Amino acid sequence: MKRPADDILLFQRALIFFEADADICRRVPDTRAMWELRHELKRLSYRPAVLFHSAEVVRTAIAGKRRFRVLDCVKILRAQVVASQGRKVPARVVRVLFSIYRELVLASQPELQWALSRTLRDQRLTGEEIGWLIEHWRESEHLVNRLLRYPHPHPAVVTWAKQCYAAGLLADRKSELLALIIPESGVAPFSKDDPVVLAWALVRVAMPMERSWLNWRT
Repeated sequence: MKRPADDILLFQRALIFFEADADICRRVPDTRAMWELRHELKRLSYRPAVLFHSAEVVRTAIAGKRRFRVLDCVKILRAQVVASQGRKVPARVVRVLFSIYRELVLASQPELQWALSRTLRDQRLTGEEIGWLIEHWRESEHLVNRLLRYPHPHPAVVTWAKQCYAAGLLADRKSELLALIIPESGVAPFSKDDPVVLAWALVRVAMPMERSWLNWRT
């Protein structure tokens, strides 16, 4: 019996769950194909090859100034990063994700900004990338979050936090600033600060960032 065309199409789409690593370049050559397979791609388990290729497809579309469904495509990238569940995302993939973030985050609607931010949460950045965040931090809370929640000690981030603290900037995020500064400077220089703020800063210092329930901001 001849199968309905819709059944055959469903079968062909479902094959991506078993052939994604080997077949991603053919199945997803551009953002249009990426959008058409968005439901399947968002349900895939973490596949570094899929994430890298998908990110490259998005970066190429942005560089070529092509029109495409940006939010849907970024949500696919976010789904893959979330599926990694703390496993290290390859550095070459993070470079592509950051290039997408840099191009879009300052000129996007809030939903897209949050999706972009999630693709970089807990990722190790280069000095140049951190420098860009520091240069533009006043332009978006999302950049502030990336700096305050940076998951690895970095001298440029600590210097930035000290400068913000000294200038009285980001007063509503003081505990997070102090959490970056205290490991290097100790507690004594801040003994005159609000003890509650200082206590929260110490909790942040003591708790591993990736496990901390305090890390609720993206």
